[in-house]
Amino acid sequence: MAKKAATATAPSTILDSNVMPLDTVLREAAGLIKEDDWIGWSGELVDGAAVARHLEAAAVLLERDGWVRQHVEDGPSPVPADEESLSVKEMVRQLLRVVREAIGVEKQRTLVEALADVKYSAVSDDDTWVVTTRVLDAVVRERTGSRTAYHSSWAGKLGRTYAEVAELLAVGAEFARVHGPR
Repeated sequence: MAKKAATATAPSTILDSNVMPLDTVLREAAGLIKEDDWIGWSGELVDGAAVARHLEAAAVLLERDGWVRQHVEDGPSPVPADEESLSVKEMVRQLLRVVREAIGVEKQRTLVEALADVKYSAVSDDDTWVVTTRVLDAVVRERTGSRTAYHSSWAGKLGRTYAEVAELLAVGAEFARVHGPR
């Protein structure tokens, strides 16, 4: 099915500076991260600078390619019907058209996709990715006041804006640099 970007319709104030000042978020979120939270799935420690680089690389991807709250399926599948009357040449042409459309149309990423894409790059790895998600969860939990908030659900909330997501990444990077292991 073809994908199109979901549009945000309602304003949000979750990361509005009136909710909680940045210095308060950085200080208070530190209490939500335990020493073990800086250890990746390999069992090795991830330093704060690595987490900050991961978050900054995700921000670059979203700035370059665009952010989308979520992908929405729209309409029938772009894959043509299997017709016996088509020649091999016509089938190949249709297939190439579908592939070009799939690759070229949708470059926008959700926050979750951007974070995952960075873990497969030269600047990060699986351990850094998992610690990065813990850091973002702590920042969102502190900023919203909810102990059960997750960055992925927060970023996908109807009404969320790119500016809010970009701010979350910046705050998370600053948090990792200040409070992460060195």
